[in-house]
Amino acid sequence: MITQVEKLRQRRVIWKSEGRCQNCGGDEELHNHTTLCKRCADRQSENTKRLHQERLQQNLCIWCGQPALVDDQRCNNCRRKNLNDRYQKKYGITLDIAERLLKEQDCKCLLCMKQLTERTFVVDHCHRTGDVRGLLCKTCNSQLGHYERMETLGAKEYVNRKALNAVGCTI
Repeated sequence: MITQVEKLRQRRVIWKSEGRCQNCGGDEELHNHTTLCKRCADRQSENTKRLHQERLQQNLCIWCGQPALVDDQRCNNCRRKNLNDRYQKKYGITLDIAERLLKEQDCKCLLCMKQLTERTFVVDHCHRTGDVRGLLCKTCNSQLGHYERMETLGAKEYVNRKALNAVGCTI
């Protein structure tokens, strides 16, 4: 015997193959490359916003509902997953590799030697090649982006030293 849930799943597969809304089966245009019509997408968005607000009020992670970190809207697992996904997409490294780099640098910024933590480092990378050069504090990373205005040679020496590993990325 097929349950109601199974029947709905089967209908949704058919609706998806026909380009119809997977929620209501409507044949109006689907919203922004989703499988939902605009009305259902808006309703889902409102429900998600309401759920996030409820979780924030209870100091719960907005994604999974577990207790959130004190200074974040997410729990540690969701924060780490989000960071890992972002680092893989943007820099081609995992969060574990970034943390290993942090330990190899003795938890210090490679330019100013300021103490870094797992929450304060910034991944420095060559914009031409995408190669990761190291981990910096936010201030040095920002200044390095504007190295032409810097009067000291610290940033230039750092980039040129790291350029030996990242071909074509010199000042």
